Amino acid sequence: MRAKAILTSPIPASAVLVAFWLACTCCNLFKPFHIDDTAHLEIARWIAAHPLHPMSGILNWDGITDPIHRTNQPALYFYLLALWGSVFGYSEPAMHISRGNTALTKRQPSLAVLRQ
Repeated sequence: MRAKAILTSPIPASAVLVAFWLACTCCNLFKPFHIDDTAHLEIARWIAAHPLHPMSGILNWDGITDPIHRTNQPALYFYLLALWGSVFGYSEPAMHISRGNTALTKRQPSLAVLRQ
């Protein structure tokens, strides 16, 4: 019922979504990288340097070296990170904006479903 009220308000639902995204992205902009972020950044850097062999790199995790393909992670996401990092750098703010943009694009289809 609450979602229906938001969708019928005079403020467009997409504006509410963008405002919420902006607030969340700003809160996380300078947040330090977490444990998994290190691996994600290393994989993205490997893909930026070796785009035709994305999963053949070696990842040292907790003193154990394993090939990237053993992490069982989606390669397309790392290609997006590699592209973003090549253009805007691999700093914390740049990477958090990238993840915020990914989250925003995933929410747009949800908004379309709510409108039905």
